[in-house]
Amino acid sequence: MTEQTYSDQSISTPNQHHHAVQLVANALVRKGYQVQAHHIDWPDGSPRVAIEGYKPDLMAFRESKVIFVQVETCSTYRSSKVGHPLSLFSQKGTAWIIIPFHCGNRDNPLLYMREALRDWGLSGVKIGTYNPESGQVDLPKE
Repeated sequence: MTEQTYSDQSISTPNQHHHAVQLVANALVRKGYQVQAHHIDWPDGSPRVAIEGYKPDLMAFRESKVIFVQVETCSTYRSSKVGHPLSLFSQKGTAWIIIPFHCGNRDNPLLYMREALRDWGLSGVKIGTYNPESGQVDLPKE
């Protein structure tokens, strides 16, 4: 089976997504996690797990905890393709989605994602945010 990525990279530059993955990976390391990161040149490599062909952007490990992490950009977080992989990952363990803190003056990604997760029946998926300009990452509470 070929590996699938659900973030529609045709509407988001790979550099934006790669930058966001790097920010989140660094934040996880600062919190004491061992991290595997897809899409970027990461010392511990890429996640070795693919579920139904979907590979998470990041996998974070600490003690016996495993977290599947998806990172979205302003161009991808509203994609209809976001829900299915999150559903698969949440069935296998803890799943987080990390989205931009803001996307222009009239857009509220956090509000949108809360509603989308509820509509998709994924209330167990936790949401974090990042600011690509400042580099600040707010990971979900554990």
